[in-house]
Amino acid sequence: HNLHLDTVDVEHALPHKAVCSAIASLNVCANLRSQYEDLFQGVFLDEVINGWGAQSGRVGWYGDLISEIRRTYGKNFTIAINPGSNITEAVCALNFDVCMSFENTAAKYLTNDPNNPIANDVMRAQPSTKWWHVIHGVTRENFLQVIDRAASFGVSHLYVTDGELVQGEG
Repeated sequence: HNLHLDTVDVEHALPHKAVCSAIASLNVCANLRSQYEDLFQGVFLDEVINGWGAQSGRVGWYGDLISEIRRTYGKNFTIAINPGSNITEAVCALNFDVCMSFENTAAKYLTNDPNNPIANDVMRAQPSTKWWHVIHGVTRENFLQVIDRAASFGVSHLYVTDGELVQGEG
């Protein structure tokens, strides 16, 4: 069983709020471990930064949080992150196990965009087990193309659905 922690509040947080968010996240983990012992096997850090542009200054905060979780729960505790896009070398170097580096539609997945590649060279150099893609809107017609595309990225974790991707608040 894994815990889903939303880290979106760090995106625009003042430093003291980011510290409170980290402490709250670690407290939730400790509480679950105390109640469920070995059933609590991992954490899913949602809305994690990708490290590009203005986000680069927050890589250290995520590194500290992930390092503390790893130190507390050990190497067999799964840490998954979800930036939902390709990531910088600095984010790639963080001590996570799995990264949801794509979460969008099949149409977007099957489009080559040189300005926003699904996987960059730094990511491609990592083991395939680090990458998880979630593709919405998959049809009978494009299913094999989606699977072939995932194979071309060396993705070990793949979730495909014919469901519609709904984005926004809530």
